[in-house]
Amino acid sequence: NARLCPHWSKLCCAPCIERWLVEQRQECPHCREPLIRSELVKCRWAEEVTQQIHSMRSLTMLDVKVEKDKCAQHQGEKLSVFCVSCQMCICHLCALFVGQHSGHNFKPLDEEYEFHKKRITDEITALRSRLMELDGLRRDIDKNEDKVRYAKEGREEEMRVVYEGMLKKLDAQLKSKQNTLKGQKNGRFCLDIQLD
Repeated sequence: NARLCPHWSKLCCAPCIERWLVEQRQECPHCREPLIRSELVKCRWAEEVTQQIHSMRSLTMLDVKVEKDKCAQHQGEKLSVFCVSCQMCICHLCALFVGQHSGHNFKPLDEEYEFHKKRITDEITALRSRLMELDGLRRDIDKNEDKVRYAKEGREEEMRVVYEGMLKKLDAQLKSKQNTLKGQKNGRFCLDIQLD
């Protein structure tokens, strides 16, 4: 259920972008251009492409799983042991009879899998926590940006009012001085006429 921003041509999940427009801002989260829900373009082909990718991925995973679960030296033997010294998965025959692993340390493959799975899960949890923290910081920055913009607009308005006030005051002073000069000039002209 994909939608396109008409300005950016970037695919977005329809519920996610609609939630963004309602809850966050009426602008594209990628290009920051003004955007309203009715401008979003429905991508009819995206679902079909997604399904094809998933089917290709699942076929590839099946092929890889079949090959990776079996020992390369002992055809048909399932990988069940982890050689700690070589850092690789091997079958029980390799662990017992092949000379290249003699004297090495081994662990059951399931145990090593669970260890790595827990490590990855812990990393994912930490990354999600950090992502939430960064998202909160981004929201704070957006709020601060809005505050700064409003403060700037307020200061600009104050400066415009002060400027216009000063301009009016200077205009009034100029007119007053011009009137004074006219009066002095007229008075001098009258004085010159009387002297003649």
